[in-house]
Formats: sequence, C-alpha cells, structure tokens
Amino acid sequence: MRISWEPVRSLARMPIFTGIALLTLSIAIGVNTAVFSLLYQIQFVPLAVEEPKQLVRLWETSPEGASEIPVSPANIVDWTRQSNTLLDSATWIHAAARLDGTSVEIVEGQMVSPNFFEVLGVRPALGSGFQIADGRYGAPLVVMISDRLFTRRYGRDASIVGQSIPVNGRDALVVGVMAADAFTMGSPHCDVWLPLRFHPKRKDRTHVGRYLNVVARLAPGVSIQTAQLEFNGIARQLEQKYPRFNARWGVRAVALQESLTGALQQPLRWGASAGFAMLLLACAALVKWYLKRQSRRSRELALRVLLGSRRLHFFQLFAAEGLVLGLGGAVFGLALARRLVAEVCVFVPQMDSMRCDSIFIGIALGLGILCAVPFSVVPAMSIRLETRGNSRLR
Repeated sequence: MRISWEPVRSLARMPIFTGIALLTLSIAIGVNTAVFSLLYQIQFVPLAVEEPKQLVRLWETSPEGASEIPVSPANIVDWTRQSNTLLDSATWIHAAARLDGTSVEIVEGQMVSPNFFEVLGVRPALGSGFQIADGRYGAPLVVMISDRLFTRRYGRDASIVGQSIPVNGRDALVVGVMAADAFTMGSPHCDVWLPLRFHPKRKDRTHVGRYLNVVARLAPGVSIQTAQLEFNGIARQLEQKYPRFNARWGVRAVALQESLTGALQQPLRWGASAGFAMLLLACAALVKWYLKRQSRRSRELALRVLLGSRRLHFFQLFAAEGLVLGLGGAVFGLALARRLVAEVCVFVPQMDSMRCDSIFIGIALGLGILCAVPFSVVPAMSIRLETRGNSRLR
C-alpha cells in the first residue's frame, strides 16, 4: 500500500504544478475524446435502421444550382413510380402539435407518409403503427407518440394504445408508441407523428409546391451512382412533360448517413489534427515544467542513487506519477467530452442517440496513458545521464 500511494504523495507536495497539469490535461484529453468519439460515430457506427446503406435522401436541384431543395409531392410520386432502383420512398414535414385535455401542451411533431417508419426500417415498441389507409384524405385521425411523451404525459400506461387523445382539437386514435432509442428523421425531440394527407384535388405543381422531405430505400445491390443516373433520366422526362414547373430542375440522391453527418466530417478531421497537436504541446510544456520541479527533489533522487536504485526504478517512479496525472486528466476529460458531444448533438439531431460509452472511456484512457509516457521516459533518461556524470566525478 505504501508503494501504491507514493506517486500521489509526491504530486501532493507540488500542488500548483499538479493542479495546473490536471486542468491542462483534462481540457486537452476532453477535447480530443469528444472529437475522436464523434469521428468514430460518423465513420463506423451505422444508423439504427434496417440495412442503412440502402437508405438515401432525395432532393430537387434548382436551375440556379441549389442542391438541397425540398421535393414536390407530384414529383416524388412520379420518381417512385418510374424508378426501377427504388423499393419505396417516404415523406415528412415538421408540424407542431397541440395536445388538449386537462392540460394543454404544445409539442414538436411531424406529419409523415404512412409508410415512413416502414421505409426507415423502424418499428414501434407498442402498437401496429400506421397503415396505408391512414394516409387517405378524410380517414379517421390516428397518431403515434414518442416514448418520452408516453412516460411524461401518460405514465407508461400501455392501454393508451387503442384509445383516443385530443390532438389539435380533434380526437386521434393512438396506434403506436416508439421506442426510447428509435431512430427518427429530423428533430430528436419529436413527440407526435400524424399521417400526411393530401386533398385529391390539390395542385402541387405550382410555384409553392416544393416542401416535402424525402427518404427512400434502394433495391438490394443498387448503388447510389446507378440510382442517380436513373433519376437524371426521370428528371429529363418530367421536364419535357411539365416544362413550366420542371424546366432545368433535377434530382439529387445522397446516402442517408452522409446527408446527416457529411458536413461534420471535414471540420472534425481538422479538429482532430488540431486537438492532437494541442495535446502534444501541452504534454511538452508540462514535462519541461515537471523537470524543473524535479530539481527540488535532487536530494531525494541522489539518495535513491546511493542506495542502489537503477534506471528501471526511476522509470517506474516517474511512470506512476505520470499515470496519476494522465488518468486523472482522463477522468475529468471524460466528463468534459460528454458535455461537448451533447452540445454538438443539439445541432446534429440525428446523433442525439449516440451510444458510445465504451468508446468514450477507451479513447479517454488511451490518451491518458499516452500522456503518461513523456512524464516517465524523459525524467528517467535525465536522471540516468546525471547519474553517469556524477559517476565520472566520483
């Protein structure tokens, strides 16, 4: 027990250095852990849906060059009908919902096509979910709710499925409750889903007719490049058929994962490079300061040499002190990394369900151990050289 606490007592005799070192390493390790964890999530963790590589986002491209324009309802119907590369497509729009009753509450909501969750490959935890008939104009109103709303407002009473609740001044039959970790498009705070319906006489090829978000599922074995070529041909056909509405308008298909996180990849790579450089500089500065502080321990170190301590013993001594600093910085850095990732997820809602606890811990501990290396090797080597010099004098 005496040996295990020796590094802690040594660092406690240098409170200013120890405090600043822990603070510096916590910030450096926290930033690097957050950046590398986000990169891992983007690069290696698939979306929580069935066959995520088959999912694509579809946009219209404008004559002016804009590449992410919402889609016309009439166009997405034609794209899906004429395409041989799509299994199906689904649409949604954001719409707040008012929950009436004993207490009135405004919650985030979405209006989705009845096949929305089927296309995503996500199933409700309770209930059967939407049916195709629910999307017909004039059909009885149905609703699906989030696990969060299920818990907060209805006390997790499973009998709510099959009952009607007041939504936007109308009674809506609850047909499903989504799982707490279910993947959804758009805001992670969405609590209500209603079926998206269109009036049969509505004219959607108008100047205000592009407003739908679209996700589609490719047929097995079809690449995005193949689908894009087909969409280009369909767009030209629609341009000839509806020149006033579709002249010079095109279609753009992007992998769903890329559409959700693609904008983050390059900044995160830059951040990873800058963060690691910051960590190395911090370690170099702290090791330099650490060596200066060791001069106050010259009598203790000289006595250890006289008592026969070898270089390996000094290496073990400094390694233990370095591990205390490195792992201490990893613990505090881990808390900082979680906070930073939570802030990023506010702006990237699709990553709100990020579950990488083992990755967080592994990266933080790895960086902490890495930081311990210079604190052990550099001082141990300097002691060895000093001892050689003293040997010559003797």
